Amino acid sequence: MEQNLGKICSFTVDRETNIGYMLTDGKNEYFLHRNESNYQRLLPNDVVKAFIYADKKGRIAATLHLPKATIDQIGFSEVAGINKQIGLFLNIGISKDVLLSVDDLPEDQTIWPQEGDQLLIRLKVKGGRLVAKIVTKDEILEAAKEKKIEINDQVNGYVYRITKDGINLVTTDFAVIFVYYTNLRKKYRLGELVEVTITRINDDDYSGTTIQQKEIVIK
Repeated sequence: MEQNLGKICSFTVDRETNIGYMLTDGKNEYFLHRNESNYQRLLPNDVVKAFIYADKKGRIAATLHLPKATIDQIGFSEVAGINKQIGLFLNIGISKDVLLSVDDLPEDQTIWPQEGDQLLIRLKVKGGRLVAKIVTKDEILEAAKEKKIEINDQVNGYVYRITKDGINLVTTDFAVIFVYYTNLRKKYRLGELVEVTITRINDDDYSGTTIQQKEIVIK
């Protein structure tokens, strides 16, 4: 049953039950609660695209609400809750939030995201449940969409990595932008939306600044 966990797959409706439907992939059956059917009335032999996840009781189930991130594709998710002992709860677009463990977050909790911030993640299966992992630069570049950014363009990006040298941002088109610490206005946090001006085009990413030209002159 776990081989489809975290994936969006095509399934055939096998039968209707009192509270939902049973879907099949030819080998396994998955329960689709009526609340997860996206208000569709399904009939036997209908083919649907569904996401397989572990519900709040840990049972493997299906939903027709397709998430923004899966184990096969990266996507942005909104921080829905924060627990400083165990990590962040992320809304991926289904009825159950996924956990980004404290082990995958900085020790400095002042740079943790706030509720409403956006993190670019991929899902992983751990102990029969889905968890979130912050993506790497290589994963972002692999998914990047073709959209050329020019020098002096002003673009928005979300902070996905913070180091002593500066911050790394990622746009909704999966372009990666590095901002050196001397070009930062303030201390930023993971998941924060930042507007930057592009200063250089590199081989596989961009460099930028959050300081406007007039501020540089004054400085």
